[in-house]
Amino acid sequence: MAKVIWSLRRWKAKGLTAKQVEDSTTQEDLLKAESILWLDAQAEHYQDELALLRMGRPLTRKSSLYKLGPYLDGNGVLRLQERTKMGSGKDRVVLPSSSPITQLIIAELHENLLHANHETLINELRQSFWIPKLRPTVARLHRSCRICKNRQAAPRPPRMAELPYPRLAAFHRPFSYTGVDYFGPLLVTVRRSSEKRYGVLFTCLSTRAIHLEVAYFLTADSCILAVRNFIARRGRPVELWNDNGTNFQGANTELRRALDVLDKVQLEREFTGPEMKWKFIPPASPHMGGAWERLVRSVKVALYSILSSARPSDELLRGALMEVEMIVNSRPLTYILVLSARPSDELLRGALMEVEMIVNSGVQVEVSRLRNLLSKECCSKGAG
Repeated sequence: MAKVIWSLRRWKAKGLTAKQVEDSTTQEDLLKAESILWLDAQAEHYQDELALLRMGRPLTRKSSLYKLGPYLDGNGVLRLQERTKMGSGKDRVVLPSSSPITQLIIAELHENLLHANHETLINELRQSFWIPKLRPTVARLHRSCRICKNRQAAPRPPRMAELPYPRLAAFHRPFSYTGVDYFGPLLVTVRRSSEKRYGVLFTCLSTRAIHLEVAYFLTADSCILAVRNFIARRGRPVELWNDNGTNFQGANTELRRALDVLDKVQLEREFTGPEMKWKFIPPASPHMGGAWERLVRSVKVALYSILSSARPSDELLRGALMEVEMIVNSRPLTYILVLSARPSDELLRGALMEVEMIVNSGVQVEVSRLRNLLSKECCSKGAG
C-alpha cells in the first residue's frame, strides 16, 4: 500500500508539477498506508458506527463499542477515547478481530517477536490497538503457526507393555516372586570406630510386602547369607529378580561401583535350581526395577524418621529395620471403601487377609519405644 501511494505521488509530481520525488517510500507514505488499511478493516465491520459518528450522533446501545467512547480522528480512523495514552502517545485504533488485515498485523508482530508467548504478543498489540476477543484470536494464530507447531511438537510416547507375570501372579504364597535391592551405606558404631552396613530389601512383586536384612559387606558371600536368612524366614521363592548393577537409582557412587563387581555368576550358581531361579534385569533399564526402587525410598523415609542417632549400634540398626518393615507392610495399598457382600469385595477382603498374614500379628514394638532406646544410648555415650 505504501508503494502504491509513493507511485501515485511520483506520477502526479512528474505530470503536473516539477517537484522532485524521493526514490523510495517515506514515513508519510507508510502512515497514510496504515490509515487506509485501518479504514478498510473498520468500514467492513463497523459500518453503522462510522455512519453515526460522521453525522455527529451517539452510538446505539446495541453496538459493541457503545461503552468504549469511540471517536473519529483527523483521518477518519475509529479510535477509543481513553484517559491514558498508550506507548505511541495516541489513542488506540479499533480493529475487528475477524478482519484479514487484523490477522496480518498480528502475524507480522508475532514474527517480529520471534514467536514469543501469548502474553508478550497481547501486551504489544494492546499498545496500539483495541481488538475484541484478542486472546482467542492470538491463540488461533498460534495454533496455525507452522514454526510454533514444530517448536512445541513432542514425540508420542510408546504404549506401555503389559505387566510381567510375577507382578500379577495369583494363587501363590507371598514372596514367591521376589525382587531384591541394596541401599546404604548405613554407618554404625562398633566400639570406638564407625563401620558401614548395607540394607538388603526383598519385596514381593505381587503383594508389595517387604523383608529387610542387613549385609555387613558388599561381597557375594554376604549377599548369599542375606538371601539365606530371607529364605529361612519367608520360604524359597520361585524367582528372585535383581538389578544388573549398573542402574541403582538413588544409590551413591561407592555402592554402585561395588555392586558392579559383585559376582553374579556365583549368585546364580548358588540359588538357581529346580525350585528357584535368580534373574537379572537388562542393563540400563531402571524402569524394570521400579517395583523395588520405589520401596527403597519408603524404607529410607521411615528409617531416618526412627533413627535419632546418625550412628547407631548394630543391634539398634537391626531393630530399627524390623520396625521399618512392620511400618511399610502395614501401609494401605489403595483407598478402601466399606466392604459389602459383593464378590469383588470378597476378593479384596481375601487379599487384605493375605497381606495381614505377612505382617507378624504378634507384639509390635512401637516407634516411640525405639526412639527411647536410641536416645538412652546417645545419652550414655555422651556421659561416657
